[in-house]
Amino acid sequence: MNGQTDEISRKEILSMREEELYLVHEEVNKLIDELKTAIKEHQGQLDKLAPQLKAEQEQCAYQHIRLLPSNADLLPGLHIKVFENGKDYGETCIYISRKDLQQPIKELLQTIEQMLQRSADFTATGLRPSRLFDEKGQEINHFQSLQNEQKVWISCGEDYRDPVDKILNLSFDKVMCTEKEGNKIIYETFVDPDASFPGYSSWHLCPRFPNIVTPSYLQSLHTSNVVNEDSLFLQSKVDQQMILHPSVMLEKRSRAPGQSGKKGQLDQPVSGLFSCNVWLITRAGMILSKAMPQICLAVGEPIILRNAEGTIMEGYGLALQKRGRNESGQLWGFSNKGAIFPKVCQ
Repeated sequence: MNGQTDEISRKEILSMREEELYLVHEEVNKLIDELKTAIKEHQGQLDKLAPQLKAEQEQCAYQHIRLLPSNADLLPGLHIKVFENGKDYGETCIYISRKDLQQPIKELLQTIEQMLQRSADFTATGLRPSRLFDEKGQEINHFQSLQNEQKVWISCGEDYRDPVDKILNLSFDKVMCTEKEGNKIIYETFVDPDASFPGYSSWHLCPRFPNIVTPSYLQSLHTSNVVNEDSLFLQSKVDQQMILHPSVMLEKRSRAPGQSGKKGQLDQPVSGLFSCNVWLITRAGMILSKAMPQICLAVGEPIILRNAEGTIMEGYGLALQKRGRNESGQLWGFSNKGAIFPKVCQ
């Protein structure tokens, strides 16, 4: 209308004559005025309804609230994860109200039984629990000590059974030596997990680190990788620079279905030095590694440990030694309850 068309991109507007532009402009202004009038009218109606709307919101928020007595228990219940005794799989999650937790232990176990039978996740139908244990094997007699999301194990009167198998595993780490300020340092180094090693007849057992090994240069060394020079070592008969350090570690393995065929389980055939969780027991009471029969378990140095509760315990470390004759520290006894003890400490 004023000749400025730089900011106009729509073709239908650019093609209009001047008379048509004036008519459209008047219609747009009329619509704008009508819209402003409608906004003012609706805003007035909203202002009148505001007090009524606020009152209805307050009434809706408080109409379902009632006053509780001063001695009411406001604490929530607990969600617990229930397992069958001796299993670490197939958990069933149940909710126990605070009211149910105030019942005597016998009645509460009946409540847990009813909840388990109603749960679709629970498969051991007909189980009547009479005892309850925590993950440390301690029997639970007071439910006030339970925590939310805690794992518990139920039994039908029998004692607690550990849900995992504890396996004593013998492993071998490759070691090398270096010198620092005139002192020899033995340290563990990387071993290719796919590497194959010969059987026990291809190794010499050394009660301490062999002196004929050539020291290597090492720029930095982590103290956690250092090995005692007086430990037991294996030296290859073919390559005298190849040295292995045996050690034992207690591992926990699940009993869940489908786990028995995985690598490292007890039923796996022993083939090579790195599958060594099978042990042989002689009539005399020696415990030998099936993968390396020259190695046996022995009583180590005295140690002092502190458990999680802060209790100090004294005992002996478990050591690996070369099998010998008339070595009292290499002989073990077995109790009627399945415990293993060193005969020398009797």
